[in-house]
Amino acid sequence: MNQYTSEHREIQSLVASLSMGNPNSRPKEYVTIDGVRGFKMACPMCSPCSVSKNAMVFPKRVENWDGDYPFQWFYLCKGKKSCSCSGLHSLEYFVKQYTNSFNKYD
Repeated sequence: MNQYTSEHREIQSLVASLSMGNPNSRPKEYVTIDGVRGFKMACPMCSPCSVSKNAMVFPKRVENWDGDYPFQWFYLCKGKKSCSCSGLHSLEYFVKQYTNSFNKYD
């Protein structure tokens, strides 16, 4: 099993768990322009109960310091402009913002 396949399975589990609170919309898998599989879902930050799939989680090849092109995962929110995750961000940034939104209420 290559790195992309194992990461894809982990991300698939993450996306499914993020969408559990939204009974109206299940995440949908799609093929990116680069030919790899990503996910479309409702943004859990700005439209957690929405039916529309206004966010995407997808891999993209990005050059590293060694001149290699490994996959990196990104999060793209096309929901509300006031969303803290609006626009294109690394998946790590999104997860950090999402978990911090729960810490506000502790």
